[in-house]
Parts: sequence; C-alpha cells; structure tokens
Amino acid sequence: MMRLDNIRCPICGGDISHIGGSLACGNRHTFDIAKSGYVNLNVKGAAAGDSKEMVTARSSFLDTGYYSRFADKLVETVNSMPHEAVIDAGCGEGYYSVRAAKETGCALYGFDLSKAAVEKAAKRAAAANADASFFVGGIFDLPVKSESVDVVLNLFAPCANEEFSRVLKPHGHLIMGIAGENHLLGLKSALYSEVYLNNPEKLAEIDGFTRIKTEKVSYKTVIEGRDQIENLFSMTPYYWKTSREDADKLRELDALETELDFEIAVFEKN
Repeated sequence: MMRLDNIRCPICGGDISHIGGSLACGNRHTFDIAKSGYVNLNVKGAAAGDSKEMVTARSSFLDTGYYSRFADKLVETVNSMPHEAVIDAGCGEGYYSVRAAKETGCALYGFDLSKAAVEKAAKRAAAANADASFFVGGIFDLPVKSESVDVVLNLFAPCANEEFSRVLKPHGHLIMGIAGENHLLGLKSALYSEVYLNNPEKLAEIDGFTRIKTEKVSYKTVIEGRDQIENLFSMTPYYWKTSREDADKLRELDALETELDFEIAVFEKN
C-alpha cells in the first residue's frame, strides 16, 4: 500500500489517509488513486512535463544500462547517510527512484508534473516490489510535511532550494545529479562544429545549504543503434535547441561514442 507518513494535503496541509480507492484528509479533500498506483496531487496548475513519447524514449534508453554506473554511485551515496525517508524531486519515469528504494531500503516519495512519467514510475515500482510511492506534483510546492524527510534527490532537474530546506529534517541532505564538464561531449561533437563544455560549478553554492562532498562518475561508452541514439538525444536540452540540419547528422549514425560525465553533489541543510 502507498505510504503516506510524510505526505500532507496539498489544499489544506492536513494529514492524508487511505479511504477506499482514494486518499483523503480530515477536511474531505479527496484524491483518486489511479489504476497504475499513482495519485495526482497537483492542484495548482494544469498538467505539464514530459509527454508519453518522451517518457517512453527515456525509459528505453535508461533500461539499457548506459547510465547504470551513475545510478550505482547514487545508491552508494544515499546508503552512506541517514535515509529512512527520501524524496525524488523531479522523479521522471522512476529509474533512479526505484533503484534507490529497492537497494537502500528507504521509503521513497517521487514527484513530477508529468502524468505520463509518474504513471511509468508507479508501474516500475510495482514490478520491482519497491517501497516507492509516486505523485503528480510540482517540486516548488511539495505536498510534504515540514522537516520530515532525510534526503532529497534532485537529479538533472530545477533546484527548489527553499522548498527542499523546508521538508528536510535538521542537517538533512540534498543530493544533486549534475552534468559534468565533459558530459555527452561525443554527442555534441556529432551535432555541432563548435562545442562548449558544461559548467557544473554553477551549482557550487546553494542558499540554505553547505556543500560537503562531490562524487564524480566519468566514462566513455558507445551508444548502439539509431533508435537509442535518438532516445538519448531526446533526453537532452539540445533536442529543443538544435536545427533540423544539425539533428539529421546524428540520425545518420548507427553508433555513437561519447563521454558520460556526472557529478553527485551532496549538500547539508544549514
């Protein structure tokens, strides 16, 4: 059954509990549990986030294991600190969320504005029998009780530092996944004549937190097949910024060698 220990009503802030096939608070604000197991707690805006097609592409790529070394280090990092209750803020389709829940024993709560992504995450958790509960909701206004969680994961997503500080326990931890300097250098070189490196140090300081550790995960890999190259491309911001002429260069490739370069930055709540 979906865990609710750390969840509060997004309308009134009251405690939420199971009532039949729904969740409800003492003020009778009610939220249906979808057949796939997620709940929509987004009461302040229209549906947004990744489309079903984008979610399918990202899931297909991640399930091949190309990013598994990053996921391994992420799990190791979570395991190294108190982690009874963990939030994945911007959880996407749940690839990292479910691994963290399954391999660390935490109770994980995932939030994303994309219904398609959250539905996929809920199905992934059910298939893995993981203690992970997923909700449609924005990360800048989490329906989570104040000072109730040990860790917030924020992987390749916007940083809502004030909200993360609110929900974290005193001295709780924010773990950010950041693209390293050379991340996807091979992909960018295949697309553009002039290539710029990433700047991970732009997140060196976050208000309300102290950076205590940085883990680096860097390796080269070969992405096999046009479909998976396209899936990877669609996961990146370059997908929306690249001309059709440049994008067509990538679609002519049957294999792509590229650097995968990640940083896992650990911050402690002040």
